[in-house]
Amino acid sequence: MLKVYHYLANKFEEMMRSVYMNASQSRVNRIINRLPSGSVLAALLPSQLSSIENFLRDGGNDRLFGKLEITPSDLTVVLGGYLGDSAHEYRSRFDCSVLVVEPVPEYLNSLTKRFSNNPKVKILDAAVGENDGFLSLTLKCDGTSAFLDGPRINVRQIDIAKVIAECSRDQKIAVLELNIEGSEYGVLRRLLKTEYISRCTTVLIQFHEINFESEIGRAEIRSALNRTHNEVFNYPWVWERWDLIKRN
Repeated sequence: MLKVYHYLANKFEEMMRSVYMNASQSRVNRIINRLPSGSVLAALLPSQLSSIENFLRDGGNDRLFGKLEITPSDLTVVLGGYLGDSAHEYRSRFDCSVLVVEPVPEYLNSLTKRFSNNPKVKILDAAVGENDGFLSLTLKCDGTSAFLDGPRINVRQIDIAKVIAECSRDQKIAVLELNIEGSEYGVLRRLLKTEYISRCTTVLIQFHEINFESEIGRAEIRSALNRTHNEVFNYPWVWERWDLIKRN
């Protein structure tokens, strides 16, 4: 019987990896919520599941967004806006302001149409990085990245420290969300170096394995984050949450 469970679990993992990589989070969440409580996913122990499966088993979007402490007067900053699913979650759940950062013209058009009647959503037409300049991207839907081979477009890049400094001037940054396909390493290093990371109450990170140094880079950033934030949850290479340490 255990062999059957493992076989089904492997097939399920293959299916969910495919779905997760090619669908919006909302669609993934709808799929996992349809699974019966007695399914293979529910029956297996967390140690027997992949990071993606554990994340989905624990609630998916509800795990990611459900227990965030955000008020309507707060600001959330979404790096890697894509088609706006995360921005929609913050708006519908918390009625907060959202800054969506997205450099790709096609996705910018979709974001503009989606939030055209929503004054609490602002869209920044740029990528973010360690400095001002330009970034070369290979387009691949929600996997668009500076670290892929293929035809490229050049987009404007803004120093992330400037973005956070400006955003935190008048509002509390309740959440900084990073899903930027490998550029998170440079962005986080810049925020840690300038200490602007401390202006972000919660940091949601999706790390990506872009090369053989990714594991070391992730470990170094996590170690540095421990000085300012506490880890709330960690699904390696899927999502992790860090909350600012409360000082007396």
